[in-house]
Amino acid sequence: MRKGRPASRQGETGAASRAPFLKGLGLIKFLCMALLLLNLLVLGGILFSSQGIGGHRLKSGQVRELEAKITALQKENQRLYRSIMNFRNDQRAQERLVREHLGWARDDEVMIEFYVPGRSFQPAAP
Repeated sequence: MRKGRPASRQGETGAASRAPFLKGLGLIKFLCMALLLLNLLVLGGILFSSQGIGGHRLKSGQVRELEAKITALQKENQRLYRSIMNFRNDQRAQERLVREHLGWARDDEVMIEFYVPGRSFQPAAP
């Protein structure tokens, strides 16, 4: 027989040295499962919440629509600006606008207005 520890104690020592390792392994398994669950919750939030991918696509579409409206309004503003500048600088454009909208005529002209049935009659201001 060998000197040293008895055979029964050797088996206990091996099991006793494995106990902290097994406890640590259980803790690692628990943390992995908790992190996996947390990842699944975050993934679900990204995919299905209003602030996730669907919400981002919706907001991106709205941004594109608004940018298109802004571009159209900028073009309209440029057209109106040119029209205003033309009106300020062109005497004929001013006269044409006054004649069309106010119904004015020159001293040597005669204005003839036609009555259209179904429309109210509003005489032009002198």
